[in-house]
Amino acid sequence: MRKTQNSGVTLVVSTTSFTSSKDKNTIAADLTYYGRIVDIVELDYYGHFKVVLFKCDWYEVENDAYGLTYVYFNKRCSQEEPFVLGSQVHQCFYVEDPYNQDTHYVMNTVPRDLFNMSDEVESNLPQSYENEPSEHLMGPSIPKDNGEVLLTRIDVPKTIIDVPLEEFVTQQLEVEYEEEFEDKFADEFENKYEDESENEYEDEFEDESEEEFEDDAP
Repeated sequence: MRKTQNSGVTLVVSTTSFTSSKDKNTIAADLTYYGRIVDIVELDYYGHFKVVLFKCDWYEVENDAYGLTYVYFNKRCSQEEPFVLGSQVHQCFYVEDPYNQDTHYVMNTVPRDLFNMSDEVESNLPQSYENEPSEHLMGPSIPKDNGEVLLTRIDVPKTIIDVPLEEFVTQQLEVEYEEEFEDKFADEFENKYEDESENEYEDEFEDESEEEFEDDAP
């Protein structure tokens, strides 16, 4: 069995910096750091809660002419801040440049069976400082569709309406009258269509007979 390990991580932080050496006003911007995990430390606060820290090596980052991001494994940076929370980083992997062994291109990855639905986090949910255990998650179930359309809604609570008996009987009579009228109209239309078809056939037959008689006359 072939075993693989991927310890590449990426971290996005908000920081302030200067646009140039002449500009003394700082601006806030998001910076992305790329590195690899070299050690994992778990802090246990007397059994009350635990915090997982990743010790990482961070590398210098550049972009090529096509906008692709790559790092130099032989050039480290930010060595004074190697620790980050496990919940702050995202997994990535690096592809070695075939023309330069020190250059590795960054490829972002999505964990299996996980979907990036939204970046918004509910404010009332407790913040987690520990990585949740990695387990195989069931994929989304696909509902069975047999082609039938439900005439009743199941996404709203039921509402019961009291209808007087007289009104209910009146509604039933109206429904029966409408059905009887529709059936009667359909029968009349069908009979009328059949009569018109027979008359047209008889007229055509008479016309053909007269033409044959005229042709046979001396």
